[in-house]
This record gives sequence, C-alpha cells and structure tokens, in this order.
Amino acid sequence: MTPLSDIQVREMRSTIDSPVMMLAVVNLVLLAAGALMDESSAILILAPLLAPLAQTYGFDPVHFGIIVTVNLQIGYVAPPVALNLVVAMAAFKEPFGTIVRAVLPFIAIMLAVLVVVCWRPELSLFLLRK
Repeated sequence: MTPLSDIQVREMRSTIDSPVMMLAVVNLVLLAAGALMDESSAILILAPLLAPLAQTYGFDPVHFGIIVTVNLQIGYVAPPVALNLVVAMAAFKEPFGTIVRAVLPFIAIMLAVLVVVCWRPELSLFLLRK
C-alpha cells in the first residue's frame, strides 16, 4: 500500500470529515461496483484505490478487506447484473423476476450482516486478537 501524501490526506479530510461517512460512501460504491462488475475485477480495480483511504481514516486493513468482500458478495447477487441469479435462472428454469423475488430476503439478511460487520469490527477480528 502506498502512503498518501499530506495534501491528499487533507483533501480527503476536507471532503469527508467523519470515518462513519467515509465508510457509508465506500459501502455504497462497493455495492454498486459489485452489482455491475465481476468480484475479482472489482477487487483488482478498487482495493488499491480504497485501501489507502481506509488506512487514512484509521480502519484495520483486515477489517476493511472483510468489508470489501462482504459488499462485493452482496452486489454479486443483487440486480441488475446478478451473475449468480442468472446461473440460478438457468439451473431452475425459472424467470429472472421469480429468482429476484426469492433472493430479496437473503439480500436483506446480508445487508444486516454488513451493518454489523461495519459497526462492530471486533466481531470480524476476534480470531486475530487472540
């Protein structure tokens, strides 16, 4: 990870002053990227851009990696692209709308888990702390 210059840090801090707001923006960006891109491509493109930003705001790198992974997994099953749902549509021979309606409760549960992981980093890092 390349460290950010003082000018870049000041510019980011003036735009987004709160770590909570930064995390909310990053979550929205990652959910959108996960819904529109392949997970591997999104990680290769966005992780080098977002990791120094997270480090600037004081997030643990492992915790931030978990947040990135969870966001992209949620995006992977969320429409409009939803590659996993396209595979399910072909496997079950059901229309896309039926598959989307069936997966919506699971997306809601995954979003709730994302909130818990974001706001309680000790839950995702307890194995590292032992």
